[in-house]
Amino acid sequence: MKENIGPLEFYQQKINLLEQQLKVLYKRRTVIAWARFITFILACIAVYIFWKDGLIVIIASIVVGIALFLIVVSKDTDNKNEIKNLETLLRLNEDEINYFDQNFTDKYDGKDLEPLHHAYAKDIDVFGPSSLFQYMNRCNSEQGIKMFAERLLQPLGKQEILQQQQSVQELSKKN
Repeated sequence: MKENIGPLEFYQQKINLLEQQLKVLYKRRTVIAWARFITFILACIAVYIFWKDGLIVIIASIVVGIALFLIVVSKDTDNKNEIKNLETLLRLNEDEINYFDQNFTDKYDGKDLEPLHHAYAKDIDVFGPSSLFQYMNRCNSEQGIKMFAERLLQPLGKQEILQQQQSVQELSKKN
């Protein structure tokens, strides 16, 4: 049976796991860099050794060297993308711990999204420093931020909420 843990412990566990995974990827990055260098050197040595054996052998050596080099570069690109993704996940988990500790004042506050005249936006600090928007916003795209602000200003009705929850449930079953 799985033990229930609090949100702070959950995010800290995720951070620890992501940091371990990043250490592995950073080491792999170093190995790949050396492999790229060694592949280039070996291709140069092969061309030098086969220089007197004719043009076809030289071209074959160059083609094989380039192919191996491109394979290593491809592995390096994949590794860099994986590092970038894990670093993003790490930052998001660290942000959640900051939100948990009420440290969110450096985040976008949406003050420019506040309408001039709204029934409750100014009264309950929907936008601006230390606002509901600043505390709840986790959107990264401009479209997402605008939609979130719109939902704070014009909440959905019960039926619309239930329809969206059902859509999310259906989509979550698909991989």
